[in-house]
This record gives sequence, C-alpha cells and structure tokens, in this order.
Amino acid sequence: MKKCIWVATLLMMASLAIPAMAGNDRNGNEKISIGFYFPGTGPGIFSVVGGGDERGTAEVTSRAPYVGPDMSPRTKITKILHFAEGDVFLSTDGTFVASPTLIESSGTWLMTGGTGIYVNVSGEGNYHWCRIVATGNLVGAYSGKMKLDDEVGVITGADRVK
Repeated sequence: MKKCIWVATLLMMASLAIPAMAGNDRNGNEKISIGFYFPGTGPGIFSVVGGGDERGTAEVTSRAPYVGPDMSPRTKITKILHFAEGDVFLSTDGTFVASPTLIESSGTWLMTGGTGIYVNVSGEGNYHWCRIVATGNLVGAYSGKMKLDDEVGVITGADRVK
C-alpha cells in the first residue's frame, strides 16, 4: 500500500511538472497533466496543469470490466470533468490489476467531447491510477495533449450584431 502511494505521488509530481514546462506542440495541442482524487464514496476532484490550469469536480459515469485478447483483465471507464465553463467527457481503456490491498489501472485516455467552451475539445494520453481497498480512496495521474477549437462560438464579419 505504501508503494502505491509513493508511486502515485511520484507519477503525479512528474506528470504535473513536465507538461507545464513543455507548452504547446506545433499543431496547437496543449500538453497537460490531470491529477485526480476520488474519495471512497461520491464525486472526485481534479486539477489540470496546462490548458488553462483548470480544476473542478469529476464523476465516473460508467465502468466496464472486460477480458482483453491476451486474456488479461481490462477496464473501460468514462468520466465527466466539470469545468467552470463547461464539461469534458473522458474515456479510458487500460489494464486492471487487483490485490487484497490495492486496485490499479494503467492505459490510455481520450477526450470524446464536451459542453460550453469545450464542445469541440480533443485530447489523448496515458494514465495510471490506484485505489486503496481499505479506504476506497483513489489517486490518478493522466498526461497527454488537449486542444480547444478557438472558433467555437466566435462571431465574425457580417455575423456581428450591431
């Protein structure tokens, strides 16, 4: 259990620091890291470094364990991230490892859409999370890229209201 906390803390610190220093790539994708914390019950919280350094609440909307082609346990999870100016829909697909004291998952994440200013958001990357069975608490670190379409909701030229 101490190993998971140490590894999760280290991963979160590294994933939060590196993208913040790296900035945008040549396609306009913002390099980001997302740190998650979910208590044993109820919604979780998140914080983003890069992409505006947002934070908010998060909720898991679906969990779907399945067996991969190599017969290993896997899980697909969807979440909604509630930002101040809209929501972002996020899906994950990764390995699933459970022990009597710890549940862990590593894999990839994908932003599948959103509301408000995040209607045309896109993003993807890698993640790792672990849940301590005794408390139910979960910590996770996600790193990757995010892009907002700047043209959403912009009124230009003849469309301007006078």
